[in-house]
Amino acid sequence: MRPGLLLKPRAPILPSTARALALAVLSAAAAGAGCAHTMNYLDPAGPRYEDALAAPEDPAVCSDPARAFTVVTFNIEYGKKLDGAIDVLRSEPAVKDADVLFLQEMNAAGVKRIAAALSLNYLYFPSGVHPLAKQEFGTAVLSRWPLEGGRKIVLPHQAFGTNLRRAVTQATVRCGTHRIEVMSVHLPSPPAVSHDQREDQIETILASARSIPHPLIVAGDFNARWVGSLFEKAGFAWPTKNLPGTASVLWMRKKFDHVFARGLAPAPDGRAAGVGDAKGSSDHRPVWVRLQMPGAGLPAQPAGQASPALHRHRRSAALQGCPIRTTRRPSHLSRAGRGPATRTTPRQARPSRAEARCSRARSRFRRCSRASRRPRHH
Repeated sequence: MRPGLLLKPRAPILPSTARALALAVLSAAAAGAGCAHTMNYLDPAGPRYEDALAAPEDPAVCSDPARAFTVVTFNIEYGKKLDGAIDVLRSEPAVKDADVLFLQEMNAAGVKRIAAALSLNYLYFPSGVHPLAKQEFGTAVLSRWPLEGGRKIVLPHQAFGTNLRRAVTQATVRCGTHRIEVMSVHLPSPPAVSHDQREDQIETILASARSIPHPLIVAGDFNARWVGSLFEKAGFAWPTKNLPGTASVLWMRKKFDHVFARGLAPAPDGRAAGVGDAKGSSDHRPVWVRLQMPGAGLPAQPAGQASPALHRHRRSAALQGCPIRTTRRPSHLSRAGRGPATRTTPRQARPSRAEARCSRARSRFRRCSRASRRPRHH
């Protein structure tokens, strides 16, 4: 280097540049996989793998209002490092002793090995044979409680590069007198399907969910965070909404793994969701959520009427991220204001989409609150 030469500091990599590089690398990997052989299992009936390996549990435990119902979702990269994954599922304080475990990127032998190590019942539907892993590849549901029924939901659109179609594993968990439907999901990586195609896949899941009358949990690796808004619009709670990154993509942490619940409220003790430590067993971290069983700790309500606690939870979820109002509305906008409703303030700029959403949510829950206070005539 010549004397007196001043070097400029290297400019930081912009987030948009980082995303572009990440997508380029993933696209190159997908293109390379296109030369390998892919086999899709499009038959909704199978292949199907299941077994009952859990010890009998006391059904009365599910009726204990002080007990939380814990679910964990864990994408174990190609089902490779099973010893490390089993150690995580046994030793992580918030993850061990889960009631339901959702697994992704698994093969039949790996699912059975984890179920046997943890003494859990399991149901597994592979999507097909992955061209890179060269083995069956799919989602599974494991539970300490009996699993009933079982269904495979084949999702539309094959992934770019791998040509693999994805499938959802669905089952009914019987916990005492409670029935809880569960779905284990793994959607393709960001460059493998378009935004509209991913939305089609979510709509397929939601279409199946609409026919389920009892509580439902949808969990897994969605390879996107924005899909959470689609579940919220469909009436689901999103307890993992504000968690940190769960998946490692190059040098970034992406918020890909989520849990959505309908008919089950997050645990009220302030520890409703969190992220565990994979300890090198996967490129994803295990995500856990603690839920209240239906009716646990809530007073009985007439048919068709939501409980106050559930109403407060829905209002909190709907208004999450909205600013708290600390001032009263101007008198010229209030029904109680005197005189004509004329505009006395300068015309405001058009509200943003977020502000409009918050305004609609506040109006909706004000109407619900007034309706719940009216006397009911039978």
